[in-house]
Amino acid sequence: MALDETFSAIGERHDLGSTPLYVLDAARFPTDQERRAQNVSLEVARKFQEVSAEMQRDFMTWSTRSTFEELTDSGHCVQCDRPDAIVAAVRAVIETARTN
Repeated sequence: MALDETFSAIGERHDLGSTPLYVLDAARFPTDQERRAQNVSLEVARKFQEVSAEMQRDFMTWSTRSTFEELTDSGHCVQCDRPDAIVAAVRAVIETARTN
């Protein structure tokens, strides 16, 4: 039920104005081993990736100052796979906020 509520809330219009926003898209598809460990079927993994990509595109519309980065070498746990991307995104948002 919580997942349905989350997707419903995401579907609502959000407006951050010119607040800097940096979207990191964890684009690497899970390996067979990862899916088995999480007991996730190929069909569910594909649907998750499809919905996730749609959400990322929607996030980009929330701010007039948004930045998007696709991380093809990161799975769902970006902070585990690409902590450097998290740090760079935070620094970019801070710099953007400071310059305007």
